[in-house]
Amino acid sequence: MSVGFSASWNAHTKRIDFGDASVEIVRTTTLKRHVFAYGGECAYLAIGLSGERRSGETRTRAFTSSHRSLGGCLFALPRGENMEGWSEPETKSSWLNIYLHEKYRLSDPDLTIDALLNRPHLAANAYDAMSFGRKMERLIEARSASLPTYLQSFVTLLLLANEDIGSETGAGAARELGPLGRSKVKQLDSYIARHETQQIAVADMARIVDMSLSGFIRAFRRTYGHTPHRYLQLRKLALAKTMLRDGEMSLTDIALDAGFASSSHFAAAFRARFGITPSAYRLRVHTAK
Repeated sequence: MSVGFSASWNAHTKRIDFGDASVEIVRTTTLKRHVFAYGGECAYLAIGLSGERRSGETRTRAFTSSHRSLGGCLFALPRGENMEGWSEPETKSSWLNIYLHEKYRLSDPDLTIDALLNRPHLAANAYDAMSFGRKMERLIEARSASLPTYLQSFVTLLLLANEDIGSETGAGAARELGPLGRSKVKQLDSYIARHETQQIAVADMARIVDMSLSGFIRAFRRTYGHTPHRYLQLRKLALAKTMLRDGEMSLTDIALDAGFASSSHFAAAFRARFGITPSAYRLRVHTAK
């Protein structure tokens, strides 16, 4: 299996190969500046388990990220995608790397890995990612026979969460337990529902719940599992997907009704999110009816 990940850091690595997948735990041992790159034949998932960096950048064709906290970061790339970057560490770090071969199959035949893995942040939030990563770390250390089954369960749940955005963005009791609390969540949900097809400013959302912008963004992400901007975009895409499936509106009208600035912006966001163009998705759905 061709992996293609390389880094100039000094690190301890423990790797296990099984079937059409590989997993490895990487723990850095120094605080020296390093560069890294990935460009292999496998779909690639990287979960940060611990660490901070003073500065750095992670780049692919689809995104650029300059995050400083590494714990809970979740990056995902399809086969054939390249990634590169550099980092000035503040602390030592540890990562879980997952490589899924072209022949890797999930129990649900409707889930396609490459169609969904092309973004820096998936539906799983930092706490979900780290919980999974720590569990995998223990299974790798023990060379547990349940490792392949646990990996498949996580990847399946991850892809389902990203495919079924309707359940992900709906109001629920779990969200009300987040740092924003029940009252603020209800205020936000009501405001977003009333203005969903308009351009919503994050600053206005913070003002509604009487919070500073920086504090609001942190609390929102811990409560909803996304940044405000990402959450709003996901809702727009979910609405647009429903209109493509159930109606006969033009793509331009759907884009505008869903709150996108233009049909080209809508098409690019839709393809990045679902791995298919809006017109191709509509054709596939209507053909299946």
